[in-house]
Amino acid sequence: MALKEYKPGGAFTGRVERTVGESEPAWPAPLRAKEGAPNVLFIVLDDTGFGQLGCYGSPINTPNINRLAENGLRYTNMHTTALCSPTRSCILTGRNHHSKAIVSGKMIQDKEEEQKAQAKAMMARQ
Repeated sequence: MALKEYKPGGAFTGRVERTVGESEPAWPAPLRAKEGAPNVLFIVLDDTGFGQLGCYGSPINTPNINRLAENGLRYTNMHTTALCSPTRSCILTGRNHHSKAIVSGKMIQDKEEEQKAQAKAMMARQ
């Protein structure tokens, strides 16, 4: 049976009956890259280092990662933060975590609460 797709947000084009055998599945069409778009795979691993990947000389067997690394771009000078959320923020924005005032999720929450308290105090003074 061919996969039946419909436009996301559109009406379901399948059919739901009493049994699975009588029903016809349909799925929202996934986002697809445009024709000719580059094929990019970006892997983010938490709590690992160069020492855990075979492509960087680790004794740990990582054959699939090794195969990807053989035909792709390998970074050898990546700096991380102590937590995954600021590291991910740096990757997504291309900025250093200090320039974004991000050290941890708790610090962001505390900063937001501090800003709200300052705004409330300012409004009370007026």
